[in-house]
Amino acid sequence: MLKALAEAGVFHADGVLIGTHAFVVIGNLLGVKWTGASLTTQDIDIAAEPTVSVALPDAGADVPGVLEGLEMGFLPVPHLDARKPSTSFKVRGRGLRVDLLTPLLGRRASSPLTLQRFNAAAQPLPFLDFLMERPVRGVIVDDGGVLVHVPDPARFGLHKLIVSGEREATSHMKREKDLRQAVQVLSVLLEERPGDIGVAWDDIVRRGKGWTQRVMAGASSLKMIDPEIGGRLSAALAHPV
Repeated sequence: MLKALAEAGVFHADGVLIGTHAFVVIGNLLGVKWTGASLTTQDIDIAAEPTVSVALPDAGADVPGVLEGLEMGFLPVPHLDARKPSTSFKVRGRGLRVDLLTPLLGRRASSPLTLQRFNAAAQPLPFLDFLMERPVRGVIVDDGGVLVHVPDPARFGLHKLIVSGEREATSHMKREKDLRQAVQVLSVLLEERPGDIGVAWDDIVRRGKGWTQRVMAGASSLKMIDPEIGGRLSAALAHPV
């Protein structure tokens, strides 16, 4: 699926792979092979800004057409409000799912937004703008490899801390997965590239108190997963170099 989406131009048109598949690619970028339940998923999450970069005015990809062309049985997932367009595609009876996401613009702008270059709509999510800023290129290891865009590793790790605290009480497993992915990425960065965390943290600080509080709360929660890394991260954020 990812190869077909890449060949159709999704990532050339500023699409960014996020979620667990991005986590795997970030491991490749950092020279690390992740292990454990934090790798488990059948979802493909692709995020994009509402407008395409001015440098790529004609870029685009027909996402529904690509999925239909795979002949795997992808169908649009109906929105809870029938008046709103679908932002997800799923294979009936299987766990395979593709979700299209975009940054939330304003507190009330939560309705799906049309991404004309993808011939589809995307669901706005809070905090996604931070994750998508300055994405990097990476490769999904496959026959010949698949070139994609993924979040900056430090932003990925800190974003996981934020969203872990935003999960509902019933989403315990997803919250734990957020924290386990965060601890694996941030442990490598603390050891080998601490400056990357500092740069991402500076951006968090500029965004205001609510952002910093969420990250610090997530860092405290990391101590339940890995007391050493949670403590080191909390110390690094409290006293940035």
